[in-house]
Amino acid sequence: MCIRDSLCWKHKPISEKRPALIPLTKLRFLLTLVGFFSLYCGLLYNEFFTIPLNIFGSCYRTESNRRMAIKECTYLFGLDPAWLKASNDLAFTNSLKMKTAVIIGVSQMLLGLGIKAANLIYFSNWLDFCCEFVPQVLFLLCTFFYMVVSIFIKWGTDWTRETDQAPSIISQFINMIFNNGDVDKPLFGNGQEQIELQQLFLALIFTCIFVMLIPKPLILYLRSRKRSSSRSNSHHEKNPLLRHPDEPEDKEVEMRPIQQLPSSSTISDNKAYEEHEIDMGEVLVHVLIETIEFVLGSISHTASYLRLWALSLAHSKLSSVFFKQTLGGAIESGNVFGVFVGFFVFANLTFFVLLCMDLLECFLHSLRLHWVEFQTKFYKGDGYKFEAYSFQQSIEDFMESRLSE
Repeated sequence: MCIRDSLCWKHKPISEKRPALIPLTKLRFLLTLVGFFSLYCGLLYNEFFTIPLNIFGSCYRTESNRRMAIKECTYLFGLDPAWLKASNDLAFTNSLKMKTAVIIGVSQMLLGLGIKAANLIYFSNWLDFCCEFVPQVLFLLCTFFYMVVSIFIKWGTDWTRETDQAPSIISQFINMIFNNGDVDKPLFGNGQEQIELQQLFLALIFTCIFVMLIPKPLILYLRSRKRSSSRSNSHHEKNPLLRHPDEPEDKEVEMRPIQQLPSSSTISDNKAYEEHEIDMGEVLVHVLIETIEFVLGSISHTASYLRLWALSLAHSKLSSVFFKQTLGGAIESGNVFGVFVGFFVFANLTFFVLLCMDLLECFLHSLRLHWVEFQTKFYKGDGYKFEAYSFQQSIEDFMESRLSE
């Protein structure tokens, strides 16, 4: 933490005195975020080198070798330390981390669609806003956001007296898609309300797919036909060979350079389509591919965020094994020499395996999630060349513009 703070606040003196540390100073914000979220996840899952910390006071007490829950008691933040000592520790933490990964994934994909909406509004691309963003966000809300809401409803419901009636979120989602919204075990209401709501969501899902497929190609085709007819009329009026003999001849014919078709499609391909006659088959194939990619990609991308669960589980269990095989036995036996040797081995294994190798692995997985699952919601890499924002360059451009005036 001290090293991270030094890199953030004193990066210029460090770069001047130690040029070899310049690459490290460029990563100062990345290291800050990694440290913050490591601390956050450690508090959330209540794991400090696999040792649970009873910071806020456990909501379970031990009576006659049995753990009893304290009524109307809620652990303030994160996982109650009693769970990490329970016999079903692995099953419980597995379920928790899996659902947390899905919540994070759906939230980030919705953020990506929000950025797409901001781009479309900024460039006044209302066709893509209505025919792409609106159905896409409705599709995601009716499917995986509904799954996230179901997770929170299940977490907020007390199932202690009827554990066998707790529904499976995955089974509920599968039944909604393939069984016309049927419900085996109701999550809320009397069951019929949930069935009607899921049938409404199912109808909206198919409507969104239809809107993503059909209207945009038709609108582009009609626009192209309209411009083509207006262009031909304009050409007939200006061409002296096609003019009627009784029509007055223009004295001056304005010569205009031919406009080059823009090669950039960052905003959309719509402008290219509108300026030239389009091939309807090509447009249909393009829209069909984008629709299939989004629909199937929503499923695969949500599943891809489960790598967060897998990484967290692997990290936790590796740390647990290292602790038990090095320090755990020495502490239980009271061997002071074994504690010193075990701590040395445990510290080295933790640093080289968990903090070096495992951190690099987590960074690569996180990079992939940002590049594929997040950025594909709004970014197309075939547009303007990316230029990093620079205050100095902006000031220089402003001064040049003022001098030129």
